[in-house]
Amino acid sequence: MTYAVQIKRSAAKALEMLIALPEEWGLTHSLALALHPHMERRGYWSEWGRFLQALIDCAHRRGSPTEEAELSLRRGEILRQQGLFSTAVLS
Repeated sequence: MTYAVQIKRSAAKALEMLIALPEEWGLTHSLALALHPHMERRGYWSEWGRFLQALIDCAHRRGSPTEEAELSLRRGEILRQQGLFSTAVLS
């Protein structure tokens, strides 16, 4: 297994655990923003897009419009790279 795949798996596992812990939202949000360049650069667009949507939903439920916008921007970048322009505009 390559180092990049190990990072992806570890990141996914950490985020899955953190999403379930509302009291750790600050760490969850920070980790997602820190991981975004790696996940985008490596082309893990579909999987990362699903994580971003889950995080956007969490930010919305928390009433955190700034964090929701930051995550939505990154999800839009992923959708654009996938050529899903109409989905990016609607989300």
